[in-house]
Amino acid sequence: MTFGKTTESTCQQLETAWRICQEWAKTRGMQFAPEKSELMHLTRAHVAPAMSLRLDDALIRPVTEARFLGVWLDRKLRWKAHLKAIRRKFSTQKYALTKLTASAWGCSLRRAREIYTSVIRSALAYGAGVWHQPSDQKPKGISAQISILQSECLRTVCGAYRATPIRSLETEAAVPPIDLYLNLRVAEFEQRIRRTGKDVLIKQACAAVANRLRRRRRRRTRGQANTTSTPEGTEYSQDRTRWADSWVGQGTTEDALLKD
Repeated sequence: MTFGKTTESTCQQLETAWRICQEWAKTRGMQFAPEKSELMHLTRAHVAPAMSLRLDDALIRPVTEARFLGVWLDRKLRWKAHLKAIRRKFSTQKYALTKLTASAWGCSLRRAREIYTSVIRSALAYGAGVWHQPSDQKPKGISAQISILQSECLRTVCGAYRATPIRSLETEAAVPPIDLYLNLRVAEFEQRIRRTGKDVLIKQACAAVANRLRRRRRRRTRGQANTTSTPEGTEYSQDRTRWADSWVGQGTTEDALLKD
């Protein structure tokens, strides 16, 4: 992953990194497959850059969506591609849950709840540490869409009518609201990356990108007074770290969420 002022500069950095990887591989008797690489230009511009990347004899053309470690990324980081992938998988899982909870011979409420929390909800919340933004208000974006999917499953688990309020379903099934559950997953993720020391690398990258953007905005607003403050990326990382400490430090677990 590289960033720069232009698309040409980022592609040059990637090609340089590829040559370094090749030299490393040769000293260890390894060989990479460049044709399996994927290129994505992260930008929210209306028209995506079309510049390709040359890795030896392989020409890597840019894509607008790509899967990385089970999480689908799109060039605008709006997580629409990941939401589509969740919905595709959810349709199959919900169908299986409906068959297992048939009113005549299906499993009990306790077993149905266990199936949902262990299998379906885990799939819905996969990668939440990346795409979920904790909030004290109602969930927004992809989290709001996932809350709708949870309500559909809880109606199946409880055998409730479509008009049954979601809070009543959560109480009956002893399942916390999905936004609180996602908050817990994010807090645990923040604690985990801190133990491995990767949080320092992430903060440095955020600060570098934020400083680059700040300098660009200063050039656009010449003549205005410049104020010195902490880079936006650093502020966001520090706020997120403090939030995770307060959330996990209170001994928050799923049982605590249910009691609350």
